[in-house]
Amino acid sequence: MSSLGLMTLPLSPEQLHEVTSQVGFAVWQIQVLERAVGAYLVLVHKATLAIARAEVETMFAKAGKSTLGQLLREIKAAEDAPQHLID
Repeated sequence: MSSLGLMTLPLSPEQLHEVTSQVGFAVWQIQVLERAVGAYLVLVHKATLAIARAEVETMFAKAGKSTLGQLLREIKAAEDAPQHLID
């Protein structure tokens, strides 16, 4: 990958491709992280042995629609949230 460092405007087609590729990759990685944090929230802080499968699936669906910030705030509000995760 080329270094984007200091660029002059307008961007060349190659520079624009590089920037949009990097932004797209970052967005994709954030989506993967949101999905993992959502699964953690449901499995560790919400689901219990007494809850029916349908309820847990509903929790996963709700967590899947949340942003990373919303998920982290909800984990922070959980009584048993690990300190290293909420700092």
